[in-house]
Amino acid sequence: MHFRRMDEGADADDEVVVCALFHDVGESLGPMNHGEVAAAILHPYISERNHWMLAHHGLFQTYFYGEHLGLDPNARDEYRSSPYFDCTAAFCADWDEVSFDPDYPSEPMATFEPIVRRVLPQTWTPPSAANDR
Repeated sequence: MHFRRMDEGADADDEVVVCALFHDVGESLGPMNHGEVAAAILHPYISERNHWMLAHHGLFQTYFYGEHLGLDPNARDEYRSSPYFDCTAAFCADWDEVSFDPDYPSEPMATFEPIVRRVLPQTWTPPSAANDR
């Protein structure tokens, strides 16, 4: 995924940036429910809104490619009454879909480290060898 600088026209708070960075973390484990995997991992750190958005972004993303694979590109309409419909559609259009463009302006991942640290503030401590039995 490509990432633009947050100070150059992007309209996203830190939590959305972290969601964008990690939203496909479960892709190799379960392509059909990878959004639910990402939502579960980030659940303790993100709002209900962003949790829902992550969990449903896979279906919403089919809006852009579904017709090419025989899928209903409007399947997301089932959730039109959700208060999180618009933010999920915008996340897919503004962050997910555009990231497939090889000419998309990108920043190195280090640019986003302070944002990740703000949203995921807990320090990870590796397990000791004694706990690895």
